[in-house]
Parts: sequence; structure tokens; C-alpha cells
Amino acid sequence: MTEIKITLTEPEAACLQEMAQHAGISVEEAARRAVLHVLREVMPVEPRFYANLRSQMFWEHYKHLNSILRQAQQGGGER
Repeated sequence: MTEIKITLTEPEAACLQEMAQHAGISVEEAARRAVLHVLREVMPVEPRFYANLRSQMFWEHYKHLNSILRQAQQGGGER
């Protein structure tokens, strides 16, 4: 498991605390359930959405770093 720390605004935290109190659970459990609910809503859209996004971000970053390296190599040869 991975522990994630979040920061909420005062109104958001108050809402979460109220929901937790009404459900008889801790604020942490309410936050966990809220995140799971959102993930269940998002994931059916495309099960590999996050994997594809991570892959796309990696390759864009890789291409960007390669372009910087090529520019440095070309610029370094002209000096």
C-alpha cells in the first residue's frame, strides 16, 4: 500500500469531517472512501488510462531531454 498526504481547504475539511461523523467513521477512512469512489468513476472510462498517461508523459519528457542534448552537442561543436 502507498500512503498519500493531502491538503484540504477549511471548507473541504469541514465537509469531510461532517460526512465522516454522520457515517460513524474516521476522517481518514472518509477520505479513503472518497478517493476510491472517484477512481471507480474514472477508471471505467479507460482501464489503462493512467498507464497510457504515464507512458505518454515519459516519452514526451524523453524527447524533450534528447532535444536539449542535441542542441548542446550542436552548440558545443560550434564554439
